[in-house]
Amino acid sequence: MPSEATTLHVPSLRSPRPTPLLFLFFSLLLFGCDTGGQTVGIDERESPSANVSRFAQKAPEGLTHFGFVVGFSNTKGTAEATERIGYAGVFAPMNVLQKDEKIFVSPRPDDRDYLFSGLRNQYSFSQQNHERPTFIYWMIGIQGQETPTASLAQKEQVADLLTLLQRISRGAPILINPMSDYTEDSCETPGPYGPEVAVELVDYLEANFPDGFVRIERFPTLAPEDTRDGCHPTDAIYERDAEILVNAIENVLDIPGT
Repeated sequence: MPSEATTLHVPSLRSPRPTPLLFLFFSLLLFGCDTGGQTVGIDERESPSANVSRFAQKAPEGLTHFGFVVGFSNTKGTAEATERIGYAGVFAPMNVLQKDEKIFVSPRPDDRDYLFSGLRNQYSFSQQNHERPTFIYWMIGIQGQETPTASLAQKEQVADLLTLLQRISRGAPILINPMSDYTEDSCETPGPYGPEVAVELVDYLEANFPDGFVRIERFPTLAPEDTRDGCHPTDAIYERDAEILVNAIENVLDIPGT
């Protein structure tokens, strides 16, 4: 896994551009919004957050590290578990994360628009708390995958989303891993081929846009006893995966471990 990724070079993606409405929405995120007659963009916030994370104690010059989460319920559950293992404030609170749209890569080419609505509330939270993301974490998840290989539409979807995340991150690293696999097909949500197609899509991004993100370790395969309902991990498994995620963030941001 790369150890240095704090400076990213945005590649020239050859995928279709996002729709005009989505581009307008993210332009507002990137270039600021009107707050009482004063335009405030995410990079213009200067006051540090009062909610200092454990990362801040180890980061150079007291920098507070704060990340956006892109994904679905298992992604958000892992982010929430970082606080339970001692890393408070690394992500927005769960009540904020739950309000954002779940982001799956759909095998249907006609419902891609909702992929770009998973950061609204996290962005508002970051503005209210004078934070800006120093990294973005995206777990690629699949819903209802009935075919063993990724479609062109799915590849275009992940390329478009990576483009938008790069614009939002402003050079901060983007960490990506595929969803976990399941033993015994215990979870029906991803479909029979969802986990393996998620790996294929990360492979696709890595092959075509190697400077655009950092690939991190995939979380271990989930057995039925690792889950509460066949799909969602138990608290103990979320905490195990949160340890893996925290180690990856420390490596990518070049923060010495405790």
